[in-house]
Amino acid sequence: MSKETALCFFMRDEKEKWGNKIYVERQEGKISMRKKALFPTALVIGLLSSVTVYGKTVDMNLFYNGKNHDYHAKEVNITIDGKQLVPTDMPAVIVEERTYLPMRLIAEELGCEVTWNEETQQIFLVNDNDALVFTVGEKMVYRNGQEMTIDAPPMIINDRTMMPVRGLADALQCSTTWDDPTRTVNIVQGVQAEEQKKTESEDSDKESEEPALQKVKAIDQEKGSQVYMMQFTKPVDKITEVLSGSEKVVLEFADTVCLDTAKQPVADGRYVSQITVENVGEQGTRITFAFTENQSYELSQSIDGTQVFLSIDKARVEDISGEYDEKENEDIIRIWGKGLQDAKVTLTDEPKNVIVEIPNGVSAWEKPIKTEKMKFVQHASASMREGTTLYLAFSVAETASLEQKISDKEILLRITGSLEDTQNGQIPEGIFYDSRKNVLYLEKEKEFDVRDVVQKDRYLEGYFELILPGDYSHVYRNGTYAVGNDVLKDIQVSTVGGKTVLHFNQNRISAYEIEDEKDRYAVYVKNPKEVYDKVLILDAGHGGKDPGTIGNGLNEKDMALDVVKKTAEALKGSGVQVYLTRDSDIYPENTTRIGIANQIADALVTVHMNSGPIAAHGTEMLYKDYPTDDASKLTSKKLATIMQKNVVAATGNADRGLKLRTDLLILNQAKVPAIFAEIVFLTNPNDALKIASEAYQEQVALGLARGIQEAMSLPLR
Repeated sequence: MSKETALCFFMRDEKEKWGNKIYVERQEGKISMRKKALFPTALVIGLLSSVTVYGKTVDMNLFYNGKNHDYHAKEVNITIDGKQLVPTDMPAVIVEERTYLPMRLIAEELGCEVTWNEETQQIFLVNDNDALVFTVGEKMVYRNGQEMTIDAPPMIINDRTMMPVRGLADALQCSTTWDDPTRTVNIVQGVQAEEQKKTESEDSDKESEEPALQKVKAIDQEKGSQVYMMQFTKPVDKITEVLSGSEKVVLEFADTVCLDTAKQPVADGRYVSQITVENVGEQGTRITFAFTENQSYELSQSIDGTQVFLSIDKARVEDISGEYDEKENEDIIRIWGKGLQDAKVTLTDEPKNVIVEIPNGVSAWEKPIKTEKMKFVQHASASMREGTTLYLAFSVAETASLEQKISDKEILLRITGSLEDTQNGQIPEGIFYDSRKNVLYLEKEKEFDVRDVVQKDRYLEGYFELILPGDYSHVYRNGTYAVGNDVLKDIQVSTVGGKTVLHFNQNRISAYEIEDEKDRYAVYVKNPKEVYDKVLILDAGHGGKDPGTIGNGLNEKDMALDVVKKTAEALKGSGVQVYLTRDSDIYPENTTRIGIANQIADALVTVHMNSGPIAAHGTEMLYKDYPTDDASKLTSKKLATIMQKNVVAATGNADRGLKLRTDLLILNQAKVPAIFAEIVFLTNPNDALKIASEAYQEQVALGLARGIQEAMSLPLR
């Protein structure tokens, strides 16, 4: 009911009596009445009729459903957790056999913040745990986005929002009782929590007799193997391999229980991507190991029976040799080891490379791959891709052809081509790349000042450029130098605008340092953490095909990107080296985002906009605890705490605090402190209106930047 509509029921000529003692008068164009407003949107709640209490009897006029109703009944009392609640201007009343309470009075007493939307006639209640949406005249209620039905609808009575006691109690998960002799509604909070505690206590009593799983832990890692230990409090007798395969193994331990300390084991990420532990049935524990690649494994048990071991073996390269066979005019490369049968060998163009990929592989061979005795292979390198695939790259002549033979213990490659092509081919001269040290060496035939070299970091486009101060093509011949390790794909040498350009195509974001070393120049390709004291990955959530939350005409991906760009700008000159995961409307996979952070950063902050019931609003930070957290250094929780404080201070947003989350891929795979910064709720009109403003985005960016600087002043490494 609008304010004007409400007034029309009160105004009568000059002076008209309504109820017993309340009068509304028109005096010199002004209306005089009692009123009160709901925060933050004004809601007229005055316009009350007379209330006369004679010996605990309420005698008043009630106006609802467009009509006046005489009300004469004994007083209804209210207690919350045994404490008497005394209404100040509107008593509890019984309407259509339902006891109605003043919504604001009760809700605030129960720890809720109340918002009224006059246009939609909706009431929003928000507390630490729940967001509720009620609509006047409807029994349907939304609790945390889920529908529920209450026994009677909210009503507007005498321009006050009133709620049926049973409906309010059910929605807020309180317990209610009615004492008829005293006409008292007793409301008790926290009943479900107490019942839960009781249930947990009963469950813990059951855990005393059976063997209990204490922990699952990686205990030994060597090249080509990994061992996980499952520690029990007592010997275990019944072990069943429910699922045994190369991608995962599922183990069940009958007549055992699982302690809380064992429920969140940490996978190493190299051999095992995820470990889950769960109780099955009344007496049993199930452990699942999901492998990163196809794996072979063995199970064993300690002599006392309290420890079970899962040993994982990987493909292993033990030796590599290469030589030229003059009779056959071919280079022969032999790769020896074990478990090599799944290797994949390809011949690529632009650049011309022979690539050997050995999934689930490691190299026990520490020596450089020599190419001096070969004719068609000019350079070779070995590296790991994504931590699980052994990657061998051989730069070959443009006319090279390939024959291959693969077995469990040997990979045999035969490479032939034109000798003329090797003499006049596309491998740049005057440069050499040490793929183990990640250093590019340039012959010093013609000197230049390294301070005149221009650096262009295009990490979001996957490359970095060094522009030399002149044309050195006669020293460093144009062409492509294949690298093929975790750091670089290749190095392209070209001449642009009369200057020699070294173009580094990256597999990892890197920082570059060039030094004059007397008889040569050295370009060091380093992990940014080797160069900068503080490195941050700043991620704008979603993007591209994934819009994220859509609410009130806004897309989460756009708002997050706007805030991230402003935050990066605010951090310039702060001493924090910032790398973005995107600066346009693209979608990096979540594994890519956290993979970059794990590779090169000290921390990750991913910026998001929240969603929920229309009443939900404010800022919150999502984090996760890790067994490897060091209390003396920055952790995910410390980062979340500092960021929450600074963003709330800068914006004045409602402080929704920290939320512990164990279901988010980025947090689950993080090896550095990482948080989700949920700035506002796009589903809330007020929040959406704020974040759409450039000025407000600047406030958010300032809060994020201040929080990042404060957090990264703590010990990081």
